[in-house]
Amino acid sequence: MYIKEMLDFLEKYQRPTLELVQRFDDIQKREWKVEEYLLELNIQIGHVIYAAYYDKLLNMEEVKEKFRDVHNLGDELADVIMQLFTLDYLLGVEFVNQGECKITEKTIRDLILLMPIICGQIQDAYLRAVKYKQGMGRADSEEWDMIGKSLGKLFSLCIQLANLANLDLEREYELMLEDANHYLDSISMKNDGRYSEIERHSGQIYKTIVISEIKKQYDEQIILEVMQNYFRQLREEGWKVAELLEVTQKGEDLCIVQKYILGLRLDEYLMHEAKGIIHEKRQLKILGSFEEILSKIINMYISNPNIRVDSNICNFIVDETDSIILVDIFPPILLERMKMEQKNEYLNKLEQDIVYQVLTYMYYFCRAVVRGTQSKDYIVMRDLLKKIYGILKRELRKLDLGVGEDFWMEENYYPFGERLKDLQLMICKEELPEKEQLEALFEWSFAKMLL
Repeated sequence: MYIKEMLDFLEKYQRPTLELVQRFDDIQKREWKVEEYLLELNIQIGHVIYAAYYDKLLNMEEVKEKFRDVHNLGDELADVIMQLFTLDYLLGVEFVNQGECKITEKTIRDLILLMPIICGQIQDAYLRAVKYKQGMGRADSEEWDMIGKSLGKLFSLCIQLANLANLDLEREYELMLEDANHYLDSISMKNDGRYSEIERHSGQIYKTIVISEIKKQYDEQIILEVMQNYFRQLREEGWKVAELLEVTQKGEDLCIVQKYILGLRLDEYLMHEAKGIIHEKRQLKILGSFEEILSKIINMYISNPNIRVDSNICNFIVDETDSIILVDIFPPILLERMKMEQKNEYLNKLEQDIVYQVLTYMYYFCRAVVRGTQSKDYIVMRDLLKKIYGILKRELRKLDLGVGEDFWMEENYYPFGERLKDLQLMICKEELPEKEQLEALFEWSFAKMLL
């Protein structure tokens, strides 16, 4: 009944799926094998159950996870299919040709209850096929056949569930691929504008900065005092800053140890919230985050122009209480003495011009929102971006620069003023911008320039 539909789906999406899996493999902390993908399949089936019944479960608080958005049934079904494609490729069982799930009572509840059962049978058969468990009287070939048929049954169940829920499964799958690739694009740019290498060990963050040029200007004790004073000044200006635990010098490196903050990096947080931008609560979180950081940048400049922060949104963590905490910090008085190869006109402007700093922040903030928003929600995103521009204008008035409101669109604020001007023109038009237009608008980054 569903074999042809399954074959067409496989032919259309197997290649982009495997390309996506390869991209994820490149960033995993350890190599994934069949066992890890079987575990991931079980996780995603749990998300399908959650998405289908999240508003009906009595004990939601027992299974609720911070920063986990699993309310979209179509997205979770797409994640299950992604694991099925991966396992089929790794195991070579040709699951589409082997099995489909045929049941007479077709309700969402009936279909969903079958999924964890079939998943458990797959895992059990695999353990027996690879000799981790004793056999049940079946030959090894029968275990592999069972795995193929059961994977096919799960695929068939996903299609039937989508039909019952009136979901366009192909469209949901395309959105999943788009969202996942945008996420990987975002973390591949995570070092935009950074000046340090960062590692995490045992609840602490270790940052290493080459200071050979700085040492020609200052001795170690002065460097330590400047660091500690900078942290104090930031806190006095109202910034929440990850606790500074230690600053030491090792050879040519300055080693900074800070407390690890559990949460999402701001760009990841924004993409997460933008995924559900249709909800007003998500919109308010995005707008609140933008205004909070922008207001602090400008207010601090007004009260003390000699202090600044690197406003790259990758430098902020949103913790489990939705507090925004600055984590990647280096005093400008030291930064200005670093004759790094990365120095260029853009980085110089970033350090010296408050407006350029503000536009850099807004560019990366809007990029994360746009990348996290699904195409079907572009109308809502457009209205939200208009509000962000309104906040920008209001905050810039505090600087009392004696110029028109749109002065930042001038050429001397290239590339960010130019890109943000183009974005404003796009969102002021009656027709919605195309996905390709937005992607081209936000392709510029420090990371690409410095390669």
